[in-house]
Amino acid sequence: MHDSNLLDLYNFISNIVSINCDKDYFSSAYANAYQESLSHNAMGIIGDQKVVNTPLRSHAMLSSASSEIYPVVDRTLDTLNCVVSMTNPNKILMDDHAIVMQVIKENNPNSEIHFINSIYLYELEKHFGEDLSSYTSVKKTDIINGNFDNNYDIVIVNLSINLFDELFIRKCYDHVSIGGSLILTDSSNQGLLYTYKKNHYLYHFHKEMQGWPGAKVSHFTNGVPFSVIRKEL
Repeated sequence: MHDSNLLDLYNFISNIVSINCDKDYFSSAYANAYQESLSHNAMGIIGDQKVVNTPLRSHAMLSSASSEIYPVVDRTLDTLNCVVSMTNPNKILMDDHAIVMQVIKENNPNSEIHFINSIYLYELEKHFGEDLSSYTSVKKTDIINGNFDNNYDIVIVNLSINLFDELFIRKCYDHVSIGGSLILTDSSNQGLLYTYKKNHYLYHFHKEMQGWPGAKVSHFTNGVPFSVIRKEL
């Protein structure tokens, strides 16, 4: 089966499963964990600097099997792994929650993996015990400013943290090889995309991405939604 057709199949299955699951439960679990992350310092680090510390607090909960949100994350990672494995990537660039990067790293041992230097990379090293001293890290500013010449089969970026940074997202897409994909995780703005629909910024941003050269956009709704922008030419 052609990769593009397989992506369509994964997308179809994701949406069917999403329609038939208890969406109220998953939405509630996700919202509750997100709110809890704003009010509790789950990892006991960086004091009260909420803007910096929120990813580290909330995503400690993402990796705990006893957490209310864990079934949502587990479902998402299964689907995400299917999409990544479809490409059989030689090179991967990532900037996402530590649990996501850890799983993708472990499931792609033969891939050359680079990381964008961010708070998620710090979390992966400091709190998930990953020794990344032999890995390449890339500055976000170098990607934006064009001081960067690597291309990747898979680029994974968390959209909620880069919500209005269209230039950065577009530059990431520019560094995707033909046949590869840019994967934007958490691409529904905690479900607000489905509440406001055409009145939400992300609806229009997805439409804009459809106009990028060679782009085929798919939106996976199973678990924590993510979007795949496949570069077909």
